[in-house]
Amino acid sequence: VAMDSPIFLTFADLVQVGSGFIHVTPVGEPTLRISAQEFPSVHVNGSVLTIDLACRTRTCALLSGGVNASSAGLCSARPKQRCSGKVHQLALDFGALRFASMAWP
Repeated sequence: VAMDSPIFLTFADLVQVGSGFIHVTPVGEPTLRISAQEFPSVHVNGSVLTIDLACRTRTCALLSGGVNASSAGLCSARPKQRCSGKVHQLALDFGALRFASMAWP
């Protein structure tokens, strides 16, 4: 996967962005902490969470208001050689997402 590729997480139920953080960590490197509220780089459409740090998706590009995203994508704020080609771990804080249906426990 290219460094500027978005990450798509698909859930069984409809979800909404919450107030926590998303942590992206290349194995053996420092964690990149992203607010779940960092719209449009982080957005939800139904049951799909999109993390698009390079703003490559149509949704991000249309809603960014001309804000320039980093072409480094997942390697934002770190040298390419310390990120490229590594396995990345993704973790969501409690509260970063919530179910869209309030009837769900």
